[in-house]
Amino acid sequence: MPRGFKRDRTETERAYQDARFTDKRKRSFIGRDSQGALHELLAGEDKSRRYVEIMDRASGYCEGCPTQHYIGSLGEWDHIQAGLSGRCDCAHNGRWVCAEFHRKRHVSVRWSRAGRP
Repeated sequence: MPRGFKRDRTETERAYQDARFTDKRKRSFIGRDSQGALHELLAGEDKSRRYVEIMDRASGYCEGCPTQHYIGSLGEWDHIQAGLSGRCDCAHNGRWVCAEFHRKRHVSVRWSRAGRP
């Protein structure tokens, strides 16, 4: 299963029935980690909605740098628990950070907006 999570079909179906997940291709799912905790792994419009949620929660300020500074909508979504295993798209695992912080945290962040033409 992607990112080290086992798909929980019952919880995933419930999320679609309750309209918590709305991805038309049904790629978003709820998975369980090795300890049994539930985590969201999102795609499509579900991931876009979470992106906006994390940005709004930060009120435009970088949540990674020690000195608070305003970055507005130019920030990036950073997964606190990153890597190939254990990285979920839950709200508690996301923070809004500046591109400079994100590049330092991930040596080769190729999707960073900074430096694009």
